[in-house]
Amino acid sequence: MLFRSADLLESQIKLRDQLIATLSYPIFVLISTIAALLAILLFVIPSLAPLVEDVASDPPVILGALIATSHAVSDNLQAILFSIGTTVTLCISAAKLGWLNVPLDKALINGPFRKLVRSLIYGRFAIGLGGMLSSGAPMTDALRLAIRGTASQTARGLLEPVAKAVREGASLSAALDRVKGFPAPITRLVAVGETSGALGPMLIRSGTLEEAVAVRRIEAMGRMAGPVLIIVLGGMVGTLMAGLLSGISDLGERSEEHTSELQSPC
Repeated sequence: MLFRSADLLESQIKLRDQLIATLSYPIFVLISTIAALLAILLFVIPSLAPLVEDVASDPPVILGALIATSHAVSDNLQAILFSIGTTVTLCISAAKLGWLNVPLDKALINGPFRKLVRSLIYGRFAIGLGGMLSSGAPMTDALRLAIRGTASQTARGLLEPVAKAVREGASLSAALDRVKGFPAPITRLVAVGETSGALGPMLIRSGTLEEAVAVRRIEAMGRMAGPVLIIVLGGMVGTLMAGLLSGISDLGERSEEHTSELQSPC
C-alpha cells in the first residue's frame, strides 16, 4: 500500500505538470492581449484626444466611444486597481479559510466541465479502491478509506451510499451505477472484474483509463484554446485599431474641410 500510495502521488504530480504545461500558453495569450488593450486605452488613445478637440464637429462613433472609455479608465484607474486588489485579497483569504471549498467544489463537479472533473475524481477513487482490494483489504474497509480519500467533498457525499449498499449485499457495480455522474466505463469494467474475480486490477485499470481520457481531453482543449484565443482577442484588438485608424482618417478629412472653409473667400 505504501508503494501504491507513492504511485498515486507521482501520478498527481504528473497530472499537475500536464495541466500547467497545457494551460500556460492560453493564459499567456490572454494576459498579453489584456496588456495590449490597456496600453491602447491608457497611452495611444489619450495622445489622440487633443486632435479630436481641435475639430469642431463630433468625432466618429467608434473613436468617440474609445476616447470615452479611455477617459473613464484613466479617471478611475486607482479605484479599479483598488477594487481588483481587494477582490483578489478577499478571494485568497476566503480560499485559505476554506469558505470557497464547497461552492467551488460543487461548481466544478456540476458545472460545464463536469464530465472532465468527474473523470479525474472518480478515476482516482477507482485506482485507490482497486489498490486496496488488490492488497487484500476487506471491501467495506477499502470502500470507507477510498471514499474518505476522495478529494471532492461533493463526490464523497455521492459515494457514501455506495458503502452502505455494499454492506447490505449489493454488488459494487450496481451500487456505483446508481451514483449520479459516475463514469460508465468504470462501472462496466467493475462488473467484468466481479465476474472474473479480478475486481482490484479491473478497478485500477478502469481508473487509469478514465484519468488518461481526461488528460487527453485537457490537452486537446489546451491546443484549441491557444488558437481560438488568438483569433478572438486578435479580432478584438484589430477591430479597435481599425476603428481608431478610420476615426483618425475621418478627423483628418474633416479638419481639411474645416480649414478650406475658413480660407475660402466670403
